[in-house]
Amino acid sequence: MQGFTCAKRFGKLGKLASDTCLLTLEDVRVPAANLVGEEGKGFAYMMHHLPKERLSIAVGSAAAARRALALAANYANGRAAFGGVVGGLQAVQMSLAK
Repeated sequence: MQGFTCAKRFGKLGKLASDTCLLTLEDVRVPAANLVGEEGKGFAYMMHHLPKERLSIAVGSAAAARRALALAANYANGRAAFGGVVGGLQAVQMSLAK
């Protein structure tokens, strides 16, 4: 689209499949038939939905962390080494508690 550029891509730690970049719109023309919502209200629409988006990201992240902890604890309690279960070692228990 003429006037639309992705100026700079940002590196990130998670969700690598979705690009995050600085978008630049300069003298972009949108036909009236393609307009979504009211003209000039795009930023307000985005800000209205931002809290819900942040909440859904937080819920997904908390669920992923809970699952990772459960998998790590299950692995540690099922792994035998040093004459016992690894999950019984104080250093492993402290790491999982953090």
